[in-house]
Amino acid sequence: MTPKTLIVALIAGMFAVAVMTVAQKAAFPKQPDKITQADQNVRELLLLMHTDKNGKISQQERMDEVHGSRVR
Repeated sequence: MTPKTLIVALIAGMFAVAVMTVAQKAAFPKQPDKITQADQNVRELLLLMHTDKNGKISQQERMDEVHGSRVR
């Protein structure tokens, strides 16, 4: 094998590996980040609990949510 042929074969091999890597990543979509998803769920829950909109969740609001006595 001549050095020129070897270089062309090496570049073609590297290109093939790069194409396969991109194809593999496209086949498996990225899972949503669990921490981000949990943060969004907590924020939604806090907004549902917060009824008087004064900037604080009172003990009564928290207890109403825990015991389910508040009607939505």
